[in-house]
Order: sequence, then structure tokens, then C-alpha cells
Amino acid sequence: MNTNEKIHQAFNNKETVEVENIYTPNTMKQSIREELLSHIEDCKNDFDEVTHFNMFNEDYYLIGYHNCNEWLSKHNIDVFEGVNICKNFERDNYGEVHTDFDNSEKLVNNLVYWYGLELCNELSIKLD
Repeated sequence: MNTNEKIHQAFNNKETVEVENIYTPNTMKQSIREELLSHIEDCKNDFDEVTHFNMFNEDYYLIGYHNCNEWLSKHNIDVFEGVNICKNFERDNYGEVHTDFDNSEKLVNNLVYWYGLELCNELSIKLD
């Protein structure tokens, strides 16, 4: 069974599935994977065409510093760990880091952008 079939089966059976990280060397926490897979599933009803852009880049995933701090805490991510993850993604994809992670809102939305990109790759969802 390939990765797409495993994830499709997991959606239908409401279960968790372990898949190989094929896009980046970073490891996504299972709690984030489950939340973002649920977000992707919800977006199927919200958009005519589900793409990485309209799910993770068209608008903020979370708004408000308090909400973002709570999200980091919920997923047990230290601010420094989150910044390091984002910097690694940028360095791996662009060769250098351009983003200034000066607040939790920017950090969380950046993490979600990169992890969303990873999941879209795994699910063969269109990237723009």
C-alpha cells in the first residue's frame, strides 16, 4: 500500500497512520500531523480546488499571540525549537534564512506553512 492509500484509509477509518517523511529531514510531531490532516480534510469542503496555497498560505492559520503561544504549548514546542525548525526548512529550501521570527504568530504560521507543504507533498496535493 503506498503513502496516499495509507492516508486515505486513515481518513476513512479515523485512525492514525505512520508515513515516511519524504520531503524534509525534520520530524513532525504526531499531534501536529493529526491536526493538519484534519485541517486538510476540512478544507475539502471550503475550496473548489484544494491546494497548499489556499490551505496554508492564503490566510493565517492562527491569529493572536496568545492563541499561537497556546498552540506551541499544546504541541510541546519550545520557541527556540520552533525557530530552529523553521530556519532549517528555509535553509534547506532557499539556501538561506530570510524570515525574522520576532513573535509567536509569525512562528506558528511559518511552522504550519512548512508542515503543510510536507503533508501536501505526501498526499500529492497540488502545490502552487
